[in-house]
Amino acid sequence: MTDSAAARRGVDWEGFVNTRDLGRLPIRGGGATRYGVYYRSGDPRFGTDAGWAAARAAGLRTVVDLRNDDEIRPGLPNATAAAGTVGVDNQNPLIDAQLAAHNTTAHQAVLDIADGFDAETYLLAAGVTSADLEQIRRRLIRR
Repeated sequence: MTDSAAARRGVDWEGFVNTRDLGRLPIRGGGATRYGVYYRSGDPRFGTDAGWAAARAAGLRTVVDLRNDDEIRPGLPNATAAAGTVGVDNQNPLIDAQLAAHNTTAHQAVLDIADGFDAETYLLAAGVTSADLEQIRRRLIRR
């Protein structure tokens, strides 16, 4: 990775810690992720209103919370609620009970679901056209 590519990764959203743009990461089958599509953050719960506004302006719409139970501190704001986004958040007691019954965590459940998931076949079966898929690819993948 070049210095300029590394510099492009840093994201300065007020209150966010260790936030990075995951653009230009290689993907299976060739190509790479695009800048401005995928982000990661150490703990987005400390994002200020201005930070969340900047994240939304950058296109953030979904938060996937993959923290382990021991990383969640009660009494702190919930990132998905603060963002006004859709998200996977393992702080729901009903979800926690089901995860415990299946001897897993939200983090592992998301990884298990994604493992081997053929998004293209799924989307085509749901009625998404090949042209729509190509537009999605262009938006998400840098070739």
